[in-house]
Amino acid sequence: AFLLFLALSVYYLFLIIKDFQSAYIGFIVLAFFLAILTVDFLSGLLHWAADSWGTVEWPIVGKSIIQSFRLHHTDQKGITRHDFIETNGDVAIVAAFVQILGLIFLQFFIFHYFLICFLAFLTIIGQMTNQFHKWAHEDKAPKFITLLQNSHILLSPQHHGTHHTTPHETYYCITFGWLNPFLTALHFFPFLEKIIT
Repeated sequence: AFLLFLALSVYYLFLIIKDFQSAYIGFIVLAFFLAILTVDFLSGLLHWAADSWGTVEWPIVGKSIIQSFRLHHTDQKGITRHDFIETNGDVAIVAAFVQILGLIFLQFFIFHYFLICFLAFLTIIGQMTNQFHKWAHEDKAPKFITLLQNSHILLSPQHHGTHHTTPHETYYCITFGWLNPFLTALHFFPFLEKIIT
């Protein structure tokens, strides 16, 4: 899955470069920042859902998703003991699947430069979610990553620590964490829980 993701990512980047025109710079910048916000939101939505609903006995997602999120609350350093593939492999399956669906959509429905950029950035940035999350739990992340964390560009240990404070019901976004204050101020996840309940 990871090799397929890499191959598809290279193909998406090839499409971006091949069709590039200076007039498209606005599309690229907009797609990049929209992808960042979308990935951050989706990471929070998945995290909230896995923390809030279902059981480990659920088929497919129980053992693979729900259990790992819930065990993470009792063993916060567990993620730091995973190697690169164990940390990022599951996300590669989802990212490659989205990339394939994106190519089908571009081929048969709408082929637009903005969509190519958005899908490329969405999947490449999305692929890094677990790695960013892991670095937020590391005792000593690489210096460049620590610089990005301290600059509030990547999810920092301090920011993510808010989620790991009992009762673990806020700050679910684990890619960048940029949306956490806004979603908390809007009471977004409690509102969703009321609707579902």
